[in-house]
This record gives sequence, structure tokens and C-alpha cells, in this order.
Amino acid sequence: MQKSKFLSVQRLAFSRSELALSIGVSVSSIDAMVAEGVLPQPRRWHTRKLWLVSEVEAYLNEWPTEGSTEVKSIDSLAWLNEINKDRSTLPPDPNQRERRALSELLAYEEGVWVHHSKIHCGIDTEQRLQERGFIKIKNQVKFPDRVDSYMLTLEGRKAARELGG
Repeated sequence: MQKSKFLSVQRLAFSRSELALSIGVSVSSIDAMVAEGVLPQPRRWHTRKLWLVSEVEAYLNEWPTEGSTEVKSIDSLAWLNEINKDRSTLPPDPNQRERRALSELLAYEEGVWVHHSKIHCGIDTEQRLQERGFIKIKNQVKFPDRVDSYMLTLEGRKAARELGG
């Protein structure tokens, strides 16, 4: 008897589209669920967004069952919320990389989408700029977990000018 060349490997994380498929909803529903706080924020590695299976399962286990009038409290996930809160803590002032990206975006009009290849902006920098409200990010259509372009916001333009950009 011949052994199989393929091994079954347990998945530790899902991309946005894989997560949508795994729980039977659309990709846009994943975004809405994350915004509502009924799914965890994704982990990031470079331009990739990944959801840990263990965190998703912890959130899903807190959802009410059909026919139940009791809604479990997301507070029981305090340990996970604390981790996510710590990850989003920003220093008060933009760092050098944020300043550089803002300066590059300042060359374009506010509200104009600029292809990611024209701006030197890594995953951490784009996340900080987005959390500060300085940029908006548009993902690729074909690969929705990858960045396509950035848009400088009014707040971003003001900050760039104040920083001497």
C-alpha cells in the first residue's frame, strides 16, 4: 500500500476570504463583524491580515445560540480585548517613517488614491497612519488582504504641514 504524499496540517490562521468561507459569510460581513466587535481584529504580517483560529473560536463561542434570550457578554473575552488594546496603543507623535510617508502623500491632492508602490509605507506605518486618521487604505480587488492604494485625509494633510512636510 502506497503512503499519501500529502499531510493534513491544522490551520492556525485564516486570511479574510478564508475566514469568510470557514464561517459561511461574505467578506464584507467579516469587515462588519470586526467593526461590531463580534470577531477579533486580525493579526498583521507585512501586508497580510490573518485571523488566529483560536481567537475566532473564542469569539464565536460567546455568540448566543438560536432561541436563547441571553446574550453572552464579550467582557468574558477581556483577556483578548486587552491584547488587542495594547497592540493599538500609539505614541503621541508620528515617528520618522510616518513623517516620510505623509510627506510623500502630500505631493498628491487630498482625497486622491495613490498606488502603494509610489509611497514608502510598511505595514506598521500604514496601520499607525490609519489609526491616527491620516490616511485611508483601499485593498486590492483580486487579493483583498493586500493594500492597493492610500488616500491622504484632511487630518493627514494638516498633520503633514504641521510636521514640516
